[in-house]
Amino acid sequence: MESGGKKRDVPFIFVLRWQQTQDVGLELVWMKNSTDPQSIPCAANAQASAEIRRTDLKLGQLNYQLKLTGADAEQARVSSASLTPEGGAAQTLAVPDGSTTLQIPGGATAIRYTLAVQVRYQKPDGSLKYLRAFTYALRYSGDVNLELQYTLTDGTSQTVRCANGQTRTAQAIKRDQLENDTLPYILTFTGGDADSDVQISSVSLFRSGDSRNLTLPAEASGSVELAVNRDGRTGENTFTITAQAASGEQYKFTVNIPYTPVGGEVQIKTNLTDGEKVMNGTKIMLTVEAWHEAEAGGTRTAMTASDTVVTLDGKTVQCDRGASGDGILNIPLFRKTRRRAMKTRTFCASSAMTPTGTTVKRS
Repeated sequence: MESGGKKRDVPFIFVLRWQQTQDVGLELVWMKNSTDPQSIPCAANAQASAEIRRTDLKLGQLNYQLKLTGADAEQARVSSASLTPEGGAAQTLAVPDGSTTLQIPGGATAIRYTLAVQVRYQKPDGSLKYLRAFTYALRYSGDVNLELQYTLTDGTSQTVRCANGQTRTAQAIKRDQLENDTLPYILTFTGGDADSDVQISSVSLFRSGDSRNLTLPAEASGSVELAVNRDGRTGENTFTITAQAASGEQYKFTVNIPYTPVGGEVQIKTNLTDGEKVMNGTKIMLTVEAWHEAEAGGTRTAMTASDTVVTLDGKTVQCDRGASGDGILNIPLFRKTRRRAMKTRTFCASSAMTPTGTTVKRS
């Protein structure tokens, strides 16, 4: 360097600092469905995140292994680990492997856990002894829901959503909104665990209209006949669906579909006339045809043997549905005494098709 025509030497001093680093990482290995290992890597003094679904574990049991990785893994060991639920107390875990149980609080669909792991590193000569921290943020979820979808005769589609362990009631369906009282339906699972191999175990239906419990196919779609109550009030048709995941986790959903009669007229027609005489020892076939005519559009719906009650002299007689399936009921009669057939006979249609305020006509 020249200054004022003179040369000068200017010294420079460089300070180099060398710090030895260790190549040590951690993998959290846990067993999905008890047989499928899942690995989550994490760097030293860092955090990794993962989600574990309730359907991945059998009864919430998490089997794990804390596995060290990297070139210097042989000089390191896991010294401690703890698991802390959100808003709860820390739990000390066995190292380097063990098991623990994860739980979702009642009324919640998920919970967050923090897994804190300490790793000690030491060179073979005993020097450089220190700790490294690894943190995992684990989300444990179990939100499986059910959707029951059906389509009415006017083409509109309705969907009822139900959470696991809950009961939901759909909007009431009027009897003229279904064809032949038959409800076609589709069952779909939704939510975080819906794609975790959740399968339908059973489908059943309780009908208050006839107090029957029906076992339906354990399939994602089907159809079933609904019923209204015999006293003319809205019938409750309650579906119960159970399901199970590959991990063994079980689910239950209850969906009630009210089924209500509609206004209009119930028509009853017989093949005998009032005042007709029946001789002793005569066998006759009494034919009863009954149907319901809705107020709107004049829709005619045939009444079945279960919908129609026929009494003769105060006693209920057996009704057999006609072979044509058109709602005509045939009743064989044998008269031992001479009397007027219609005068001593009383016909009535059951309230299942005759709601309060409905006009009943007989011809």
